[in-house]
Amino acid sequence: MMISLTRRSDTPTSELEIWYRYENRNYAPSVDEFGYCVGEGSVAVVLMRFAVDHHTPKGVRLRCGRFVLNGSIRRYACPTMELAMKSFLARKNRQISIYRSRIRSIERALEQVEGKEAHRISKDKLEESRSTIF
Repeated sequence: MMISLTRRSDTPTSELEIWYRYENRNYAPSVDEFGYCVGEGSVAVVLMRFAVDHHTPKGVRLRCGRFVLNGSIRRYACPTMELAMKSFLARKNRQISIYRSRIRSIERALEQVEGKEAHRISKDKLEESRSTIF
């Protein structure tokens, strides 16, 4: 079986096919002369552009080396900025749900420990009061 690849590397820059991906970048806060953080860090959303190296029957090879499947739901990069924005929003909403679930799990663990601690303290006080009575 012969697969034909359409390479774009020999075309001028203005004719390159570009795919897009939005990412958020987190930046640390400034530091004063004593090494303490000043203010808060910042977040920036950046649009990354990827030149397409070639198309295959199954997907697209980007010049950065990544391969993007045609029919996949989750893509590393998208052919339009609108699809890239939708993909970014879906990724971030999923990330929020994952971290909320982790927070709920941590809170349940803390409640269990605090409940046991309260139970242990009341048991210690009970034993302490018994020892003073007898």
